Amino acid sequence: MAKILSLRLKKVLHKVIDGRQSAFLEGRGANGWCFVANGVLEKVKRRKSSCVFFKVDYEKAYDSVIWDFVHYMIEILGFCRK
Repeated sequence: MAKILSLRLKKVLHKVIDGRQSAFLEGRGANGWCFVANGVLEKVKRRKSSCVFFKVDYEKAYDSVIWDFVHYMIEILGFCRK
């Protein structure tokens, strides 16, 4: 069942997920941003500049889901509510 759902979702995810999103689409991964952040930090250190970095706890972003919104989007995108 999960395989069928993932294959169906794969066809429309690019329409649902913003182009600036760095994960959840084929060919994109959150790991790439770690390399970018490391590169920026190295540049800041070399220039002896100051900057502010902060880490977002992504795990907590997925702790709560607004299911009414998920169901609404599923219907808007033409998927069966089941």
